[in-house]
Amino acid sequence: MATEPAPAKPIAVTPAPDPAPAAAAARPDATAVDTALDAAQQYLDSDDLPKAEAVLAVLLEKAPRDARAHELLGQILVRRGVMARAAGDAEAAAAANAEAYEHYTLALEVDPESAGLHQSAGVVAQAAGLPEEALAHYRRAAEIDPRQAQYPLYAAQVLIEDRRYDEAIETLEVVIVLDPDEPLAHASMAIVALEQDRHDDALGHIAEARRIVPSDLRFRAQEARIHRRRGAPERGVELLQALDGRARTTEIVATELAACYAALDQHGQAAIVWEQRFRAMRGNPAAYREAVRAGRAYLRDGAIEPARGLLSEAKVLAWNAPEVKQFEDEFVARSAAEPGK
Repeated sequence: MATEPAPAKPIAVTPAPDPAPAAAAARPDATAVDTALDAAQQYLDSDDLPKAEAVLAVLLEKAPRDARAHELLGQILVRRGVMARAAGDAEAAAAANAEAYEHYTLALEVDPESAGLHQSAGVVAQAAGLPEEALAHYRRAAEIDPRQAQYPLYAAQVLIEDRRYDEAIETLEVVIVLDPDEPLAHASMAIVALEQDRHDDALGHIAEARRIVPSDLRFRAQEARIHRRRGAPERGVELLQALDGRARTTEIVATELAACYAALDQHGQAAIVWEQRFRAMRGNPAAYREAVRAGRAYLRDGAIEPARGLLSEAKVLAWNAPEVKQFEDEFVARSAAEPGK
């Protein structure tokens, strides 16, 4: 007789684990986040970028929407961009700035009402070659905190670079209302006036900037540039030659002083300016550029031997640099055209 099959034993089903406790355990508490951020900041301040990045990478795995972590990582990438540019690697610098901007946009997704974060994102966007995004960030910062003069001031710089001068003037007028003693606002007004060939207005604006900060070499050099552009380069020479020797070898002063001499067709004097800056930069590997500038000015003045000496010094510093190779070609061509010199 057939027997009834034994009833099947029920299969024990283990309930699926609740993901919430595991997620909570993985998410660091506020104290742990602050500790990690402090450590990353300390590594950044001491220029130990790899350790700072390692700390932030671990933190962002556990807290991917922490705005401060993204901002710090953005700062690290900006630092890497600066280092790459200083080393002559423009491609690596651009990539670092682009990645930095991505982190700032992620930070802003979490904290969209931070005016300071928008300003920082604007600066990074400019470095990444994104002027419209930068302008949008500066304008948003100004909307969030309309009492802060720096936000429209930064916006004005983008507008000036884009030659949107009427908008720049309107924006700078806002800055001056907020802070009448902001020298960069007056200096920026001078830039716009000069580009619009309003030389007297440009001189008036730069005079105001110099009144506010009389010791700032940037504004003195800018006044010299205005004089040169209005057809009075000798006045620019007077302004800059009145400075002490150390000040005359700064890049901003040397650049304008040499330009004023060149406008006067005094290329030998321009060469001396560049050579003095080159000597003052002894030990700086980038000094070959000043040697090239000085040598080229000597060539324009017909001084073959000083140009030859500077070419030799530039080749010692950077024989393979494109500027040095181009200068060497110019020197060889000039020497062949004037074999008696």
